[in-house]
Amino acid sequence: MQPECGDALTKEQVMKKDLGTEGNRDCQGKRFWGNVLIWMRGGAVLTKIVLLCIFLMPWALVVLALPNAERFRNAFCRISSKGMGWFISHINGAKLVVKGKIDDEDEACLWVVAQHASLLDVPAVMELRPKVAVMAKKYVSHNLLYGMTAKALGMFSVSDGYENVVDEVEKFIKNGYCVAIFPEGSRTKDGELHRFHKGAFYIAEKLGLTIQPIFIYGTFNVLNRNEFKLYSHPIYVEVMDKITKDDMRFGKDYRSRTKAVELLFREKMAEYKNKETNMVSSVNSPFIENKLKK
Repeated sequence: MQPECGDALTKEQVMKKDLGTEGNRDCQGKRFWGNVLIWMRGGAVLTKIVLLCIFLMPWALVVLALPNAERFRNAFCRISSKGMGWFISHINGAKLVVKGKIDDEDEACLWVVAQHASLLDVPAVMELRPKVAVMAKKYVSHNLLYGMTAKALGMFSVSDGYENVVDEVEKFIKNGYCVAIFPEGSRTKDGELHRFHKGAFYIAEKLGLTIQPIFIYGTFNVLNRNEFKLYSHPIYVEVMDKITKDDMRFGKDYRSRTKAVELLFREKMAEYKNKETNMVSSVNSPFIENKLKK
């Protein structure tokens, strides 16, 4: 009996050289054209990134040249936020689903964002609110394509420890910005939630900030760091309940809060994984059209 397309071959089938049969040739053909489609989608995403950066670059130049033009900077942030929303919504096969809401009039606070799994995490976060500054690695601000736009939007880097950016975070907060930090530090390679670093919670304790947990799920299944291929999968962004500085349920100091909030995210991760049966992922079957099950 010939294996179904996508099924793993048994050792006996390999030994019998069944790979040369007509059925398996059909499967190989479907896989080939499925991979071609995935690469084409990846190329389309790259094109959209380049176009978005080119569109925002002149605005970024003006913002950087006029650092005191706060009204112009606010307008630039709003345009960029809309652009991020357009970018996410026009990725073939990806559907952004936001649970909860962040109002522009809400107090400025510290966003703790996880899971950090893809380049798509930052656009998904910046779409939530115009005035949000994202802490990123140093190479982001030096990138020739989007480094200038990142600086104009308020992205900043940490290279010598979180203690050295407390003053910079405080400046953003006073200017009405929320500050987003990915406590995992870098994008996951395996799709799992990794250990949280203490820096974000140290900053929140030092400045007496409210913590806004934001959970992201699905970006790894759309575009992960291991390969430049685009798959079909919904992207979920959930705005969770805020954690005030006086909320003792999550501990009394930044060390205990780090562990407690990490546990909160792990529980949320398990919840979404349990709902995975209601999603149709294209990771294992890239040549099949994928849709959400109703």
